[in-house]
Amino acid sequence: AQRITEHMRPLLVTAVEIALQRDDQELGPILPGLALGSALHETQYSRLFRS
Repeated sequence: AQRITEHMRPLLVTAVEIALQRDDQELGPILPGLALGSALHETQYSRLFRS
C-alpha cells in the first residue's frame, strides 16, 4: 500500500491543489458521498487497503 501511495504522490498533489482552489458551493454536492464512504470504511474487512 505504501508503494502504491508513493507511486501516486504526484497525482495526489495535483488533486489536492485543484481541490484547494474550489469554493464551498462546488464541494457541496460531494458531501453525501463522503459521509457514506466514511460510514462504510468502518466496517470494511481490510480498512487499510480498501478505503
